[in-house]
Amino acid sequence: MKTIVYVSRKTDAARRDPDHVRHINELAIVRNAGLQVTGALVATANKFAQVLEGPNASVDMLMVSILRDPRHTAINLVRDAPIRSRTFPKWSLAYVGPSTYVQGLVEPMLVEPFTEAQTDKLIRLMHEFAREGV
Repeated sequence: MKTIVYVSRKTDAARRDPDHVRHINELAIVRNAGLQVTGALVATANKFAQVLEGPNASVDMLMVSILRDPRHTAINLVRDAPIRSRTFPKWSLAYVGPSTYVQGLVEPMLVEPFTEAQTDKLIRLMHEFAREGV
């Protein structure tokens, strides 16, 4: 198994479409479950940050799809690493956003260059958002 974490900038078309994240979420929940991929997505007004985890081939296939997705630009792969266990085992896609609170917490973390500590902090925050009962 592996995990991939990426950050991308939303295209102008994505920013103009108020339903773009809902469409991503609806498709990803079904597709990711079928591929045994779990993870989380955070969307701010201008950016996406996503964690994908699961079988190597499935995660790589999803990343190829994301690289082709016209809603993303400036995709920055900040982590691609093997894992022994999942951070989001119950979520085919945990989604957080949009909200002013999320925007204020997440947007400052999405500034390049990305460090390991910054990526770890982003994943911990996404995990907190995805916790059951929160």
